[in-house]
Amino acid sequence: MNKNYFNHVRWYLTLLLLTAFFIQFSLAGYAQKVTIEVHNSSLKSVIQQLERQSSYRFLYADEVLKNTIPVTISRQRINFKDVLNEIFETQPLQIQIQDKTIIIKSKEQQLGAVSGNIRQSENNAPMRGVTVKIVGKGLDLITMSDDTGSFIFAELPYGTYQLSYSYIGYFTTASLIVLDRANVNQMMKMTVADAKLDQVVIIGYGSKQQKDITSAVSSIDQQKLADFSNNAATFESVLGGAVKGVMVTQNSGAPGATAKLNIRGITSPLSGSTNEPLYVIDGVPFFIEPSADFPTINPLVNIPVSEIESIDILKDAAATAIYGSRGANGVVIVKTNRGKKNKPFIIAADYTQSISNPTKMYSPLSVEHFKEAQKIIIQNTIDGINNGKIDPYEAYYNQIPAMEIMGKLTPLEDDGFGTPLTYRFDGLNEGAFYDGHTDWTKLIRNKNARTSQFNVSLNGGSESSNLAFNFNAFDQEGLYINNGLKRYSSRIAFDSDINKRLKVGASLSYAYSRLKYGQQLFSEGQTKPWLVRPDISAYDNAGNFSSIDGTLMYGAPVLLANPLAQLNNRGANHINQFLGAAYATYEFVKNLKLHTDISVASYNGGAQIFSPTYAQDDFSAYGSNLYATLNTNTSNNSNTSLNFRLDYDWKKEQHQLYIMVGMGFDRYKNSGESHSYEEFPDNEILTDPGSAARDIYFNYFRTDQGLNSIYSRLSYKFQDRYLAEANFRTDESSKFGPGNKRAYFPSLSLGWRINKEQFMYDIDWVNDLKLRLSWGNTGSTNIANFLYRQFFVRGSNDLWGGKPAIVLDPNVPNRNVKWEKTREYNTGLDFSLFKNRLTGSFDIYDRYTTGALAPAPVPLEAGSNTYYANIIDMSNTGLELELGYDIIKKQDFNWKLSFNIARNKNKIEKLHGANINQYAVDSYLEGYPAGTRKGYLVEKIFNNQEEIDLLNSQSPTGYYQNIATGIGDYKYQDLNDDGVINTDDRTVIATAQPRYFGGIYNRLNYKNFNLSFVFQYSKGAKAIMDDFQNSLFGILGQNLNQEIYNDMWSPENTDAHFAKITYYDPAANSRTSDRLVYETSFLRLKNISLSYTLPNDCLQKWKMNQITVSASASNLWTGTKWPGLDPEFVGSSIVSNTSSNDSYPMSKTFSLGLKASF
Repeated sequence: MNKNYFNHVRWYLTLLLLTAFFIQFSLAGYAQKVTIEVHNSSLKSVIQQLERQSSYRFLYADEVLKNTIPVTISRQRINFKDVLNEIFETQPLQIQIQDKTIIIKSKEQQLGAVSGNIRQSENNAPMRGVTVKIVGKGLDLITMSDDTGSFIFAELPYGTYQLSYSYIGYFTTASLIVLDRANVNQMMKMTVADAKLDQVVIIGYGSKQQKDITSAVSSIDQQKLADFSNNAATFESVLGGAVKGVMVTQNSGAPGATAKLNIRGITSPLSGSTNEPLYVIDGVPFFIEPSADFPTINPLVNIPVSEIESIDILKDAAATAIYGSRGANGVVIVKTNRGKKNKPFIIAADYTQSISNPTKMYSPLSVEHFKEAQKIIIQNTIDGINNGKIDPYEAYYNQIPAMEIMGKLTPLEDDGFGTPLTYRFDGLNEGAFYDGHTDWTKLIRNKNARTSQFNVSLNGGSESSNLAFNFNAFDQEGLYINNGLKRYSSRIAFDSDINKRLKVGASLSYAYSRLKYGQQLFSEGQTKPWLVRPDISAYDNAGNFSSIDGTLMYGAPVLLANPLAQLNNRGANHINQFLGAAYATYEFVKNLKLHTDISVASYNGGAQIFSPTYAQDDFSAYGSNLYATLNTNTSNNSNTSLNFRLDYDWKKEQHQLYIMVGMGFDRYKNSGESHSYEEFPDNEILTDPGSAARDIYFNYFRTDQGLNSIYSRLSYKFQDRYLAEANFRTDESSKFGPGNKRAYFPSLSLGWRINKEQFMYDIDWVNDLKLRLSWGNTGSTNIANFLYRQFFVRGSNDLWGGKPAIVLDPNVPNRNVKWEKTREYNTGLDFSLFKNRLTGSFDIYDRYTTGALAPAPVPLEAGSNTYYANIIDMSNTGLELELGYDIIKKQDFNWKLSFNIARNKNKIEKLHGANINQYAVDSYLEGYPAGTRKGYLVEKIFNNQEEIDLLNSQSPTGYYQNIATGIGDYKYQDLNDDGVINTDDRTVIATAQPRYFGGIYNRLNYKNFNLSFVFQYSKGAKAIMDDFQNSLFGILGQNLNQEIYNDMWSPENTDAHFAKITYYDPAANSRTSDRLVYETSFLRLKNISLSYTLPNDCLQKWKMNQITVSASASNLWTGTKWPGLDPEFVGSSIVSNTSSNDSYPMSKTFSLGLKASF
């Protein structure tokens, strides 16, 4: 080998060694180990730490690091290269290494877009308005899905992002996406959440999520409310069967008629007390005072059902104590639709047309059967006279004159002084009957009575404000002619964040209602359409309204207006209603807020009814001339409420504390006047009240009352599983006298979310399980004003020298009248099981009311029979159960069933040694529910005289019942075995309170079709059938109920249910007895609704958000044994609930609707 060869080898070896050295040096630099642990630190400080732990230095300009992302990293003894890659991977930077220098410069960003489409998992329908949030690469952006469910984020730097999707009523969903190309598309399906947990419930002076509620609160959302309504005029009338523990009874089928809500029994048994809950509508309290003189339009009718977003019903004392004296009967909080922030404005309109007919009308007797009934009554009466059961002298003056009109009577023997003692009945006197064949129940009806409702609304909002507007027009034709309701209402509401600290809002609504009627109530038996004799025509030969001969009823020539003529009275009631509320909330420091609000409710209305002479009863035989009359009244009612409160909400780790203190001032004003005029120059047209010849009556009234309150709340939550809340309120009311004005209402409730405990983690079929315990006191001012004082009032006209006199109010004052106080315990369990497919709630409660007001007896010398005192202690105990189950839960088909049942047991515990006055003594019995009815028990119907004679011979008075008792009459049970039937033999035979009640709700969804049907039921209540009692009195010239006619005693029908009918009922078969008692139990198909929503591709073509067509029907079927018009009818108070109220039938309604929005 030559020398050059070795030189080359030496040169290559040297180069190789140098290269290996430098490579090793470089690897040693990269292989350096570093330890770094920082949290949300700046990139610059991280670089400084890396420089201290390595031999590298970083080269950069300060402006390059301005928009970098804070660094969070925790690594022990990790390679330097790995640390560099992890730190700079998410930074908008790039690095270049030159020897020991790392150069940092801005990255040339690659941009792309993230888009997607969101649909419902149930039916694959696109979802508009879903909030989509993207986080990553230092960005935090929000957008919303459009009409097609689509969204897009454009010009995003490449990288990894977190997407989240949220929408009210649906589970919030998240996904991770890597943007590494021009466009990444994401398809997302959202699932309906368990609404009971996430639902926000409105409570007294605030709101909570359902999962944090520790008291007994039930809610109904907009969808469920719509399924129950079917074009209803009032929202409270559709709640029957919808909410556990809330008993809803419809007073009447008349347009705008009220429904009674009773929550957990009766706390105020006083006749005239409403036992109605407090209504709070958009923060405006509405309380139906027993002293208020509203026109006969339900003020709640002015709130369209379609505009209600939710109804929350507070039931136990822990929930209602914050409302103090107004919360004893529960609280119904109504929230109407408001605009949603960050939501596009939507215009929606809907129109519904309905036709209605009575669910049931009585079938009156035909003319032939009517005549046969008159013949039977006369024959029974003559037999009684001839058999010595009826005194012939009394009969000669009482029964014989009328029977001689209707029948052919021949005296057989007399007493020698011209008074007949016996008679022969030779059949009916045909001249006493007419040629008509009139079914009055059909003649007075509007067949296919129409109802139309139009509603238009605007809702939406920006980032800081929202707005809602609504207009509603409602026109309902009554089931009777000349009867109908028209309503026009509008509402506007807004909320606005003025800045980060100040938030304001207001809602204003105005409504006008007008009720037209002729005669809503047919109170007299002879003028009830189903009891009016059918042989009379509606018009006479001259075309005028015919009259009914009342001689048989009054014993003198009296002409009664027929039902059709009565419906031609011209009555009209109207009401102007204004509800306004405004609030402001200011956050002084973080979590400490001052809230103030003011609300005004004003109801101003009037009523008038003009009665032509042909629509009145002619009592001229008694010296009263018949004139056209006009009766008017006006009523002005207002309620102003002002509240101030401080709220403090503190959170730290697993603790959450909420404190609220406030004060409120409420003022009520009620005034009005009444006038009566008579003798107008025109019998047909009312021109001017001033044209009346006489002003025969005038009355004016005015009452003011006030309520001052201080209230507070303390709530605490730990680890989202242990819950506690305490409320306190004190009220001072002007209704009570000195020393009794103030009362205190504390409450305490506890909650335990058992499913959050560690021992429940492995039980995956339990999604939620919460135990609730509560205690609280509430009170009631549900009484008339100033019962502790006596006033002078204006007397009648012409009482003294033609001038009105001043007299004492007939009410006897009670200076010691006090609050009715109610204590309540409640235990509840809420649960959600099997992936939320089975949900439910169970409550058991115990209420005790002390010092309930009732009428007490007054000495005759007092000159009055009205005196009220706190003399009753009463209890209400009960249980409530609600279950919901998703029977089918698939993408295109869902079926949800819910069921609720409640039982309340009411009992008067003590009367404190006092008696009740004679007019209410049967309704208040110690040991029994309030509102009972006492009566006689019928053992059988007598069918032989020997048994009657034997009982009479054993009676100390000579008669077991009375002298008139004979074959075909009732045999009443002698309960005390004293041989005499008298008032001591009465016992409780009826109570208005059912053993249990509730509802069943089904909702099915198949693709774009929705079907719902609702059942309501009640079991165990009993009432007296008043019309049957009236028929048993045996009034000649009056028709009979078909049920009475078909099953009354006769020699051919000895096993009848009803006794024989005798004129004026001398044997007292019409006295209140169990033969007149029927269960008012029922199962009703309350509503069924079918709707179809057009698919999304059609909507996109027409640029619409929604088009839905619907058909529904209400009260299609009712299963009941009640023989009256409807088992749900009740009286004006709990005392009269055991009597039938068959004045106006319920309606069966069919509706078609169209709803569109864009």
